Amino acid sequence: MTFTIDTVMVDAKEEFLFLNGNLSSAKICPENRYLYNYNWRDAKIEKVNLDELVFEKSIALAKEGPNGVGDYLSGFYVLENGKLLLQGRNSFFGVDEEGNLLDKVDFMKMEDSGLENSDFIGPQKIFNSSELVLYGYLMNWEEDLYQITKVDLDKKTVEKTDHESLLKLKDYKINMMMDGRSAGGSGPQVIVSGSPEKVILSTNVANEALTMQGLDGVPVYHSFQSQLFPDVLKKPGKTQVESWEEMREVVKEMRSEVNQGKFFADRNGNFYRFSHKLNFSEDTEDSEPKAEVFLTIFDQDLNQLAESSVKELDFQPDFYFYKEGKIWIFKNIDDEMAFIRLSISKN
Repeated sequence: MTFTIDTVMVDAKEEFLFLNGNLSSAKICPENRYLYNYNWRDAKIEKVNLDELVFEKSIALAKEGPNGVGDYLSGFYVLENGKLLLQGRNSFFGVDEEGNLLDKVDFMKMEDSGLENSDFIGPQKIFNSSELVLYGYLMNWEEDLYQITKVDLDKKTVEKTDHESLLKLKDYKINMMMDGRSAGGSGPQVIVSGSPEKVILSTNVANEALTMQGLDGVPVYHSFQSQLFPDVLKKPGKTQVESWEEMREVVKEMRSEVNQGKFFADRNGNFYRFSHKLNFSEDTEDSEPKAEVFLTIFDQDLNQLAESSVKELDFQPDFYFYKEGKIWIFKNIDDEMAFIRLSISKN
């Protein structure tokens, strides 16, 4: 493959768009027309028109009161009818684009959910927005447990499923111990992505994926082989550290190997995925390390079609999507929202 790039800037008008975290809490609407960016600092969601490349409005979120959604959101989802589904600590909240609370589901109180207090329901993906069924991951840090989840907000049920491909994730968990006590840590990245027809569950540590289609929730396993990079991330040299300096060194070691990114679809239903490794050096200790970036293309059934290094990109792609025949990749340029647009020519 060969690539060409161009850059477009978003007109923020008088707004200071929230770019901390490189849009890690942003979502694209199903039609790829609008970007919704969660600003956790000011408790609002910024709506950007991608067709016009201009900031359009802010949706203020109330923490308390009749429209209250709490003080913490782990994620949110844009439904086809313009409604937003917010995921809090233990609940899902439906709000409109004025921030009005429409409904709330406490998934810790769902019947027969089997959820423990230490269970954390991570990122999910809407499979069927009319029936509000979500697939994703559950993590229990204390028990070194990762499971597939199916959340049905209409039936108010949560199903948990084990899969052998998730067993390896505990080997990439780094515990922080301070004064003989657990003080958190760092774990593997679990990724929920896909298309409206297919939910894809993957991680940053292995060149593989689980796909979910339909409402039966049966996972299908896919394994891939690359000619450009190792298919499994090296296990960390330490799984227990006693200082933040140690933690940073172990995490840096893992980020120096190739990490897998999310899957995303084009208008024909084919899938793409970026992978990358970071090159750290003592000279760039206080600046962003340069990245080696790879792109893999799959068909609708996740059969691998092609892969290539992408020399035109030297930074880690964090937030990206397919629109108008190009891959749009977020880039912070002088504290302004910009997108590097990657065009592909297949040799």
